[in-house]
Formats: sequence, structure tokens, C-alpha cells
Amino acid sequence: MPPGPTWLQIWLEAGREGRIFTYANPLGLPLASGDLVRLKLRGRRHVGLVVEGLERLPPELDPDRLQPVEGLHQSAAVDPHWRALLSEVAADCHTSLFKTLKTALPPAGWGKGPSARVGRPATVGWWN
Repeated sequence: MPPGPTWLQIWLEAGREGRIFTYANPLGLPLASGDLVRLKLRGRRHVGLVVEGLERLPPELDPDRLQPVEGLHQSAAVDPHWRALLSEVAADCHTSLFKTLKTALPPAGWGKGPSARVGRPATVGWWN
């Protein structure tokens, strides 16, 4: 399997609407849009959603200051077609895609709930 992108845009539950942060992928994990990954933000463990991979880092970011992705939590947790549907629902409901995704995913999908606390991967693919 080819190595994954060097840099990743990851959506985290931070603030009211969530935020996208850039993380390094030093292990070359084969990650793609829709994967849930384990990482740290401000020293605390989180699960984030990969939005896209970047082969080039934006010039305003220092690669030595970026935090690494720690590992894959759930592969293909958000299917591209399902995400498109949720985008339409968010637009129809006049809310953000993040709020709609957060509502649609079970709590364990975001690294909360019993399965995440004991270190087992959560099953969040119930919509497939």
C-alpha cells in the first residue's frame, strides 16, 4: 500500500463549530478523507476526522511545530457519498456540516463513550 499524505487537514471538536488543524503524518499512514484518527491537541488525546491530505504544507506553517497523527481510529468512518448527503442536510437546516456530522456519528466515533475509554476501536460504520 502506498504511503499516505505527508500533511493532513483534520477536523476536531474544538470550539462551537469545530476547527480544522494541520497535522503531520510522519509514519506515512495510508489515511484518506473520512478516516477518524487519534491525535493530541494541547496535550489531550482526541479523535479527529481527516478532511484532506496535503502533499505541500502551506508556507505560513512551520513543519517542525506541527503535531503528528498518532494512529488510525476508524478507517472510512465517513463515506464521501454520506458526507455529501450530510452537507445537503446541513445546508437545508442552516447549520454547520460539523454539527450535522457530530449529530449523525455515535458518541464513540469522536473518541468518547465506553469503547474509546477502554482503548478498543469504536464501531461507527453503522450507516454503511
